[in-house]
Amino acid sequence: MTFAEQLLVLALDPKTGKFHALPRKSLEIGLAGAFLLEMTFRKIIDSDAEKIIVLQEAYPQRPLLNSALQVVREGDKEIPLRKAVGRLALQGNLLVSKTLESLVHEEILEKKDKIFFIKNRKAPIYPQADERMRADVIEQVRELVLNPDEIPSPEETALLALVEACRLQRKIFTEEERDEFEERFQQLASMDLVGIAIVDAVRAARDKELLDLAAE
Repeated sequence: MTFAEQLLVLALDPKTGKFHALPRKSLEIGLAGAFLLEMTFRKIIDSDAEKIIVLQEAYPQRPLLNSALQVVREGDKEIPLRKAVGRLALQGNLLVSKTLESLVHEEILEKKDKIFFIKNRKAPIYPQADERMRADVIEQVRELVLNPDEIPSPEETALLALVEACRLQRKIFTEEERDEFEERFQQLASMDLVGIAIVDAVRAARDKELLDLAAE
């Protein structure tokens, strides 16, 4: 599963099959960050705290990821990071829809009318991650934070940073768990420098109109 797919699974309420109530624009902007992280880990782009640099002009292996890349590029080789987030977030509804379609196609989610349920918990989570990654993304995140012996991979720390950016902690951990493990959660979520740069851009985007952000 890609970062975008994992994020949507985390954002779905397993009881209702609908998305958790989140702050305005959080899911669309968080998904933009997820696509940028995916491109970074796959070496499609390079990024720092200020900008991204396009390393591959196309990525035909994953059509949805390639579409997201074209949205980010718009013919440019170097794009301010916040502008890249804004460009993708403007396509947020479409990206959500297409990512859900991918999860259904991969038989990870099952669609009934307009609600989605986890169908297959044994599917691989992230193709390039080690064997400790599990299909149950919620339990994966919980164990990473609640088990002090767990040492996360770079992919896992980036995922935790996305959880923080979208403010999903309250949907994953109880109030007591948050009180006890918030410091560890924040520490783990800040370990990956590339992830933090992208997630900081996601946080900044929440306070701006997307059209303004994409035009910066």
